[in-house]
Amino acid sequence: MADTAHKDPEQILERFDSEEEFETKIKEVASIVQQSKHLIFFTGAGISTSAGISDFRGPEGVWTRRAQGLPPKSGTSTLSAIPTSTHMAIKHLIDIGTIKYLVSQNTDGLHRRSGIPANKISELHGNSNIEKCEKCRREYVRDFRCRTAKDVHDHKTGRLCESDDCKGNLMDSIINFGEKLPSEPLMLAFLNADEADVCIALGSSLTVTPAADVPKTVGKKKGGKLIICNLQKTPLDHLAAVRIFEKTDLFIIRLMELLKQKIPPFILKRRVVIGNDFNSSDGTWNIFVRGLDTNSDYLPASILQRVELRLPKYYTNVPKSVLLKKEPFSLNSIRLEFIKSSILTENDVKVYLFFMGNYSEPPLLITHKLTLNKNGNVNIYRLEFDPQTKEWTVDIDKKVEDCLLYTSDAADEED
Repeated sequence: MADTAHKDPEQILERFDSEEEFETKIKEVASIVQQSKHLIFFTGAGISTSAGISDFRGPEGVWTRRAQGLPPKSGTSTLSAIPTSTHMAIKHLIDIGTIKYLVSQNTDGLHRRSGIPANKISELHGNSNIEKCEKCRREYVRDFRCRTAKDVHDHKTGRLCESDDCKGNLMDSIINFGEKLPSEPLMLAFLNADEADVCIALGSSLTVTPAADVPKTVGKKKGGKLIICNLQKTPLDHLAAVRIFEKTDLFIIRLMELLKQKIPPFILKRRVVIGNDFNSSDGTWNIFVRGLDTNSDYLPASILQRVELRLPKYYTNVPKSVLLKKEPFSLNSIRLEFIKSSILTENDVKVYLFFMGNYSEPPLLITHKLTLNKNGNVNIYRLEFDPQTKEWTVDIDKKVEDCLLYTSDAADEED
């Protein structure tokens, strides 16, 4: 909020190390990282400014401008923002095991979108693309902003849990001022801070507690090393083993060079399950399509705007083309006029996927073969979209033996 903006001009002032100072310091950081046993990263809004998203307490930050009676500057939507070099480098260092855990104050969703698994990050202030059931705590990932409430402490989104045994209210995950942080992410953040010998804090003013107590824990412990890269001074500077004044992208690019690691480009990754079951008693089929979280075979993800099914000519009780506009996407009780083995070789359904379009993704065609197997034919597809070339690549991630996993409340039984 505006009353949390920096009031001292010295706090607002952005500083830059000289080239010589920066090079000396970053080499020291590289050496510390290479010797670390349990390295954690802590990130703030400053790592997303190069993606076009405003920070909060910078010279043109949201709270800074509001304190001056000015509206926030327009920028890139968090839904269409491209994860930065910092986001992608962190993702890579987690993949290869250099970073053991990530703690973030950011709600823009770019860390998860970059490909970081949910079990490797604590998003202490929530994620604008995630909502959770208040009863069963089931998580839903969306390609749209979940928050709909106008009252600051009202978190109901107006949607309900999909589980037939629950149907609880879905709540956005954003943490506003004066609200408690989510207990499990906070616990995991401090467990990793207790184990960490090194913490690198990037793009954070380190003024908001209890989140800022995570890097503070590492900086204060015996043998712990806190590294801070931020353009403004922070209240934890006195605890830093290395204090760098530089933009986070330049910091991470040079660090990756010294570590002899390449920063991967951002590729939008999606997963979709397409399947059917067959009722032999009445000769009907059910077809279903749904988005999945990139790291779970069961957690749903709202990544599709609509689905079009184009059916073979042998169906008699449905149009040859069916447009499904609402989740869950399913077409039930389709009947074949007759069944012959020769026909089954042509028994393909063309599934056209239409995405939310945050990255101008074109529609994607996947051909699904219906089978007479009582357990159905269910495939999970791994989709990758390159925002630069605007092209999709598709692979079958896995085949699922039992379609009931996706036509019942099996997701509630995960773990």
